[in-house]
Amino acid sequence: MYTENDFLSVKKQIQSVLIKVLIIFAIFLTISLVVAKNVSNPLGLFILVIGLCVCEFIWGIYGKPVVTYKKFLQEILTGRQRQQERYVVDIGEEPVYKDNRLFYYEILVKEDEEDDMEQMLLIDSNKVFPSIKEGKWYEFALYQNYVVDVKEIGI
Repeated sequence: MYTENDFLSVKKQIQSVLIKVLIIFAIFLTISLVVAKNVSNPLGLFILVIGLCVCEFIWGIYGKPVVTYKKFLQEILTGRQRQQERYVVDIGEEPVYKDNRLFYYEILVKEDEEDDMEQMLLIDSNKVFPSIKEGKWYEFALYQNYVVDVKEIGI
């Protein structure tokens, strides 16, 4: 599910947001310097503060989530994975915000069909959702409780 191209794509997105924020900051800085020199110093300072607030807002809305996703991809691509065969009990229909990080689909699985102990696995909502159906056995490649890859098995 995850490749090095995903990681490179996210790095390009971060660079794009950074460039846009720097351009916006440079525009506000230029305007504030011109206004401070020609009109009034407090008005120039006010324009600069407004520009900083706009840059912080854009970074928080567009940049920070992409940086968080880049860190997640880096963990997935370099971390140790394990294989588990599990029986799927329930699949969440809507992505949920987990770990104060990103949105994931929740999948409840069991080690055995009669087992009462359930485990929650998380599938990245930014990727194409794999064709998983309730009541079937799958082999999951996992990093912690995040699904890296999934294959249906016939048990």
